[in-house]
Amino acid sequence: LRVPYAMGAGLSQQRGQERWLQVAAGASGSLSSIGNALLLLIVGWNLCKGYLAQVAEKDLVTTSRMAGTHASSATTERLFFTLSACDFVASVCFAFADAAIGDVALCEAQAYGIQFGLLAAAMYSLALSLDLAIHICLNQPALARRLEPLWHVLVWVVTLPVSIAAADAFGDATIWCWIVDPVSQFSYFYYIVIVIWCINAALLLATWFVAKRPGGALDPTALNTSGSSTTVDHLGSVRLRRRLVVRQGQLVLAFNFVMMFGLLNRLTFRLGRDIFVLRLLHTIFVPLWGFLNLLIYSLDLTHRFGMAEAARKRERNARQERVRAAINSVLTVKFSVCFMPFQHFRKAGTLLSHEQARDRHLLGPVLDMHAQCIEFVRGHPTVFFSHQWSGFGHPDPSGKQFELMVKAGLELCAQERFQPSELYVWCDYCSVPQANPYTQSLSIATLGVYASLCEYFVVIAPPIKHDP
Repeated sequence: LRVPYAMGAGLSQQRGQERWLQVAAGASGSLSSIGNALLLLIVGWNLCKGYLAQVAEKDLVTTSRMAGTHASSATTERLFFTLSACDFVASVCFAFADAAIGDVALCEAQAYGIQFGLLAAAMYSLALSLDLAIHICLNQPALARRLEPLWHVLVWVVTLPVSIAAADAFGDATIWCWIVDPVSQFSYFYYIVIVIWCINAALLLATWFVAKRPGGALDPTALNTSGSSTTVDHLGSVRLRRRLVVRQGQLVLAFNFVMMFGLLNRLTFRLGRDIFVLRLLHTIFVPLWGFLNLLIYSLDLTHRFGMAEAARKRERNARQERVRAAINSVLTVKFSVCFMPFQHFRKAGTLLSHEQARDRHLLGPVLDMHAQCIEFVRGHPTVFFSHQWSGFGHPDPSGKQFELMVKAGLELCAQERFQPSELYVWCDYCSVPQANPYTQSLSIATLGVYASLCEYFVVIAPPIKHDP
């Protein structure tokens, strides 16, 4: 940011402006250095944690439908990590402001750091916007992962030769050491940045339009589905794509925002106008890029933590609701509890359907309220017979299960020392309606109540062939 010499009365004003610019450059560079350092720690930790989790759960990751989306997220994180590393170099150099001026070695090192670090970070912002467009516009996350090495190669192929070629133009640029000649500034830096800025803007607009379409990453209805495991995987993919659009788009937009002030300042200077406000905004925002990236990444982390906490809260509420539903399932009588005296059951000689037992007046008592059931079972021994269905039309065509039920009832009376006339039986085929599917479904929904009420539970499961 070269300031033309002013003579006489304007010299003190010029020096005052230069001082303001130096302070702004040092402060912005320091904030950006801290921001980039924190980003390197946070993103690096996330990458290591994700890699360790992938190694620990290799079989799960490779078989999961979500493996591809996790890999896509890691690709973006690696690109952003290298962007932050490059911008960290430039930010440290910005933080020294004019301290390196006067020392040839330090001045050259500062100029190299600003040129290479900032240009490489700009190239990585282009890689992020291309990666985002491939994910959202082309819907090709696998292609984006395969192209990741190409982005790294492209950054070095462009940045390193350009930075070496610009070395002859390095010198005292007033606020810091960098390219002195305005023409060389455009040749070695700003023309490249203008191309990157325009491509980023075009890709962001295209991505936004695609993401806003029905079913896109920013479509509010895209998350309004639930159900199968396939849907769960789809929701995870939609959430990741939405996160890519929001966070990655903001990171690219941050580059375009900060570089806008630098481009406006240099373009107006090329047109022969020197506007101090533009120079000040240039000096503040270009070195501040890393700090803005930290704010964006922190907001994303906060949002993710909030979503995780909301998911945990929903899971807790769902568990509580399941517990309440389970409690209600053993307290709510949706269909009457139909006991049969063991003596009637035994004399029938076979398993009777609910309708047959009802028509023969063998059922009783028939209890409608849970409180009635509790009062009844306190004064009478009750047994729940759970049996198999060994036929299509009748659960016990051979009669073997019925014989075992009678035998089990008599043994139970002997063991517990009460008379068979005191025992009451609840049996699926006898106690659940068989003819009417609506009342049958209500009775089946009350099975938990039936089973919890009975004092004894006997499973009748002899080795028996199913009747064809």
